Amino acid sequence: MVMEPMDVVKQTGKTIIFEEFNKDEKIMDLVTLLTRDDEEISLEKFKEALMGSDSELVVESFAEFVEKFSPTIYETVVKAEDGSTRFVYDLEKPKYACTEIKLKDHAFYKMIMALLDRKASSDKGNLEFPYDDLKKVLSPESEMEECKKIRKNLLSNTREYLRLTESGEPSSEADRFAQNILEIRDKIIDKYQNKSPLALLPLLIADKQSQIDKMKTAEEPQGESSEVKSIPCNYTFDERGNLQLIEQIESDDATIEESHDDGILQLVEVVKDDFQESAPVSFRDNAYVENIVVSVFVPSGGAQLSISDRGELEVAKKQLQDIYKSSLESFAKAVAAVVEKFAGVKSFFDHAAPDGRLPRDVSVIISNCKVDAILNDELAKKRFKKYFSALSREKDINKIWFGIIPAVSSGNVGQSTVRKTADPFGKHSADSSAVKKDANGLVVLETVKEMLSILTEVKIMTFVNYKADEKTGFIELTDKRVDQYKKDFESVNSEYAVFVYPNFTILPKEKNAVKIGTEWRSEEDMEVGAYITIPGIYLDASYVACGMMVGVQNYSLLKAKGFKVKPKYPCVRFDLEDAENSKRITTHLNRETTTEMQRQVKDAIMEDRFGFVFADNKIIFDGRVLNNSYVINARSLKRDENGKYKSLYKTLVRSLVDQLLRASAENVTDQTVSRFLEDYVDSWKRDNKDEDRKYANRILLEGETIELNPGKHRLLVTYNKEQEVWDDIVINDSESEE
Repeated sequence: MVMEPMDVVKQTGKTIIFEEFNKDEKIMDLVTLLTRDDEEISLEKFKEALMGSDSELVVESFAEFVEKFSPTIYETVVKAEDGSTRFVYDLEKPKYACTEIKLKDHAFYKMIMALLDRKASSDKGNLEFPYDDLKKVLSPESEMEECKKIRKNLLSNTREYLRLTESGEPSSEADRFAQNILEIRDKIIDKYQNKSPLALLPLLIADKQSQIDKMKTAEEPQGESSEVKSIPCNYTFDERGNLQLIEQIESDDATIEESHDDGILQLVEVVKDDFQESAPVSFRDNAYVENIVVSVFVPSGGAQLSISDRGELEVAKKQLQDIYKSSLESFAKAVAAVVEKFAGVKSFFDHAAPDGRLPRDVSVIISNCKVDAILNDELAKKRFKKYFSALSREKDINKIWFGIIPAVSSGNVGQSTVRKTADPFGKHSADSSAVKKDANGLVVLETVKEMLSILTEVKIMTFVNYKADEKTGFIELTDKRVDQYKKDFESVNSEYAVFVYPNFTILPKEKNAVKIGTEWRSEEDMEVGAYITIPGIYLDASYVACGMMVGVQNYSLLKAKGFKVKPKYPCVRFDLEDAENSKRITTHLNRETTTEMQRQVKDAIMEDRFGFVFADNKIIFDGRVLNNSYVINARSLKRDENGKYKSLYKTLVRSLVDQLLRASAENVTDQTVSRFLEDYVDSWKRDNKDEDRKYANRILLEGETIELNPGKHRLLVTYNKEQEVWDDIVINDSESEE
């Protein structure tokens, strides 16, 4: 009985990503894996370390990726010679005391990931997109809103617990509320434990703003009587005997009388005890900060020391706000590049895994190093070639089908040119510059070309893109830029190399101002907005393109998009640039522009079908307007005999046939091919009859065929009336092998 194709190949989507995400020495990377043993290990041992069940480099979901590779950000306060202070953030741990911050827990990271999700369903272009809604998460008010939700849940659970335990009778329901209270206490502690002291700045700023707002209200005439509103206070004395007013707090969730509630009083003590036990030493003994925490998380439970002078309050608030602004801007600038990388991996999984998780056999290998790290280490380079060449001949679950090399230096981003010493008054020479060096640590094009040559040898279809920024996106795409891309990659004649463009925008540079509050300008006697400026954030298109290719190998994704599939066949023949396929399988990213792609640009692309190309024209399909960008071209960097670049599916189908042939015989002969044609190809042709024509994963379409050219011992394939010879599938003469 002949095995079905999927019984042989098992999977057609395993991917490797060549990028550095975490520099921590404790985190594994591919170069270390290749070089840590003095003696070469067996292929079996390397394979297990690279992609086995206990591999440190394999992930199946974005959540698992974040868990394994999310870096720690190190915060340090430094003092300049002029006495000013600033906050410095680094991805590498300094040799002095610093505060550790988890990237995945920071508001800036969360905002970018939320923006990426919102882009999937938006019908707005970049200029109309409501960025301000999501940028609010960086404001102190957003933190206070979250704290209010925690406060309300704490009060509700406490009251239910006290009601159920009042009689003294054991209650399983009371146990549930008790557990809820413990979990909420953990959430409160998490707001200040093991974090930068800056984590409490939003609460302190909100405290000052609250006092200012009450003063402003008190200063304003109330109704016709023009009576001044009084603020209820208690009083105390400071260490010098000066009177200090303690303003009584109005709560959104409880009246002032509730401060005598036994549950409230109990919560006050619990939150205080938790603070004394868990707060960082730097402000554990600070009564003011402790009081703020209690006030925020216990309704009417705390009291704030009120400064009676509004001018002093404004100055105090501005000082806190300036620190918050400085630290947030510094943090965003330090981590923008790594956040873009994480957004890329998230987008890959958004497109590759319909339910967020890939099957184990279709997992992702994270190299955690750039390709130049492999090429610059002679031992790593040698072993990479050896092991991955062997893996390219593997069958079923061990074959790596796709790769990603993102963020290639485009030559005008982050580069500095070092000129040779020359006569300053001599004749200018066009090549008087030394080799360009990338100042941002990006991989340069020549290095990528060398790696693509190796990846072609090991038969990994690899997607590359120039670094995503405001110059490489949809808005700046012109026919001249397309022509330049062609020129840049004209020496890469490989069907396993895929250049992807244009890149995508998450947060455009021109929309990077975030309002975090207001501040009083005494010289102008007016209140103005307080803003921070964060970097623009962009998305490397190779993550999206590769994610889509992996996604369409998945039956469930195709079914969800309305396609019929046959489970016995892989989906290697599915063509993303097909007119109907491209409109059903769109990206999860909004149309960025409101104008059509220029005719000159489309002509430059379509004259030879260069690259893997996205478009965001307004298209009506199946009775609705497509709000997402989509694929118009899915080609490799290999030219066919007709001068056009080769469709990706042609290479994937050949890889499938190669595996099927080698699965049936170690030595492929004419006789082996004859059996293959009879067992498989004839069946594929029959699938073009009647109802079978509705299946989206047919391997051969109408009029297509695979035949043996006996004179040349090669397979001759016809796609859409175009023929090609598969020279790399070596077929031996049956007679000579007997």
